[in-house]
Amino acid sequence: MATTAQTLSYKKLTAISPARKISMGIVEIIIGLLIYFIFAATLSADVQTVFVMTPGGIDVGQMADWVLPARLSLTILAGICIVLGIVQLIKGFGEATNTVVGVCGLLLIFSFLIWQASGKSLNLAGMLSSAV
Repeated sequence: MATTAQTLSYKKLTAISPARKISMGIVEIIIGLLIYFIFAATLSADVQTVFVMTPGGIDVGQMADWVLPARLSLTILAGICIVLGIVQLIKGFGEATNTVVGVCGLLLIFSFLIWQASGKSLNLAGMLSSAV
């Protein structure tokens, strides 16, 4: 009796449900609107935020400080979140949906830091080094 070999091929299905696609898009748009209306709209256009990029006590390898126009930066970050949310609603990001929501969350945290330090300075490098 002759035997024949069969080759099996598997196709990975990565279907994101429409409800999840819509809900994640709405979450991203809400994050963008929160950034704009809570943080950016409360600042005047001439306020700057200074992020000190050298941890305290370090003399070697100093990095220049980041000086950001606070309102413009917050408006750009809000726009990025809103655009990501609209793209998520229209097309979707497939497997990268969670990554995009995480990026919007990080933009929300960075927006809070910009807003909190507006008109002042924040030692961002010191904060990050103490967190690690």
